[in-house]
Amino acid sequence: MRIHLYYVRTNIGKTVLYTGVTNNLSIRLKQHASPPGNSEKGRAFTHRYGCKYLIYYETFKYINNAIAREKEIKGWCRNRKLELIRTINPEYRSRLDIERSVMLVRIHHHAALDCYCSE
Repeated sequence: MRIHLYYVRTNIGKTVLYTGVTNNLSIRLKQHASPPGNSEKGRAFTHRYGCKYLIYYETFKYINNAIAREKEIKGWCRNRKLELIRTINPEYRSRLDIERSVMLVRIHHHAALDCYCSE
C-alpha cells in the first residue's frame, strides 16, 4: 500500500514553517537538501530559508486527503499551526532526530480525514 504524507519543516530558529505533500518522505527530504533548480519552487524556498528540520507529519492512504489536509492547514494562522505541531512534538524537535527511520513510526488513526498521524 502506498502512503502519502503531509509534512512541516522549519529552520534552526523555528521562525519559518514550510509545508508539503509527498509519497516518499525520504526522497523528498533529500531533494530539499540539494540546491534548487529553476522550476523547483519548494526546494528553492527550503534552501533560501534553511528549512532543514522535519517537525511534523501525517500519513494518509489517499493523496487527495493529504492535499486537502495541506490546503486546510495552510489556511490556518501560525499559532494554530504551532498548536497542532505541539500536540505530538511539544519541543519542536526534528522528527528525524527522534525517529531515525521515517517509516518505522508508531501510528494511530486520525478519524477526521481517514489519515494516520505520527507520534
